[in-house]
Amino acid sequence: MNFKKLKELPSTTQGKMLILIGGFLVVLLVAFYSVLALNYGSPLGPVQALLGQKVDVSENGDNGFSIDQVQYGENKTEYDAFVRIAVMPLMTKKGVTGKEIVVTDGKLKLNQVTINFALATDDLWLDGGDGYYYYKKALAPGERTEQPLFTHAQLKHYNRAFKDATLIVDATQETITTYGYAYRAEWWAGQTPRQGKLKAVDQVLGPIAMSDMENNIGH
Repeated sequence: MNFKKLKELPSTTQGKMLILIGGFLVVLLVAFYSVLALNYGSPLGPVQALLGQKVDVSENGDNGFSIDQVQYGENKTEYDAFVRIAVMPLMTKKGVTGKEIVVTDGKLKLNQVTINFALATDDLWLDGGDGYYYYKKALAPGERTEQPLFTHAQLKHYNRAFKDATLIVDATQETITTYGYAYRAEWWAGQTPRQGKLKAVDQVLGPIAMSDMENNIGH
């Protein structure tokens, strides 16, 4: 399109042309996701709450509370997918009615708990810095991550309010098709990260998504 000639048109004509161009782009986007849906169903897989193993613990001095929990990710969709997991540590205890209640009200922060995340250079997980941990590889349907995100968690400092409580690492998994950069559209509002931890994630997932598109176009 010759944008120089577009600028020479009257402003009302320019506005109509821009609306038409915008509408055309929207139609292309809708068509793309329609094809995506036809081939893969919804690009988003089921959101799975992977509640941690509940282990009753009590006061044990400065060592705090600890829990052994092996947290894998798993693709339960019918297509190749990326996996990310959000992690929230919680403390629960039985209330006066005997029902389990959260005593931290979601305010127990990750920096108050030591979790042995698999985030070393040779590991298979990346911290996105957005509250999620991303697995570096695509998972086939029914496949589980080769490496758990973590296997152990421990509260750094004992709080008397936590006496007879239970430490839980609440993990919520999200899966999404590897096709068509759908992870950018659904997880990051269509944005391509230009810096920070998410850029590092994108540099790993992007080539996998591109390869998936090329393979599907070839077929």
